[in-house]
Amino acid sequence: MSRQITLELNDDVVERAEWLAKLTRQDVEEILVDVLSEALPPVNALEEVGPSVARLPDAKVLLLADLWMPSEQDERLSELLCGQREDTLDGAERSELEALMRVYQAGLLWKSAGIAEAVRRGLRKPLEG
Repeated sequence: MSRQITLELNDDVVERAEWLAKLTRQDVEEILVDVLSEALPPVNALEEVGPSVARLPDAKVLLLADLWMPSEQDERLSELLCGQREDTLDGAERSELEALMRVYQAGLLWKSAGIAEAVRRGLRKPLEG
């Protein structure tokens, strides 16, 4: 099943998608669908994290809530993202960037679950937004 939605994207994103579409001989829409599919975690991954965190003791929940990517990985991710913006990455660096982005996204998923559980247990105040 699929649904049609409308997005407003800035010119830079559209130009990069068009460039990649031309390079791979695909439609821009296919490129954007592929990128979004890769970037977003599957729903079942989100459903599995919550119950797992709910079973942890308070101390581990708080550790998750305070989770940060190790500084070496964070610095390398920043370097690679800069290279991506400047369009200077080679194939190996693009693969490394994708892998580090998955690590970063998984960490954010666990961190957010830790924060939510810490708030639910009264260990932390709700975030102000």
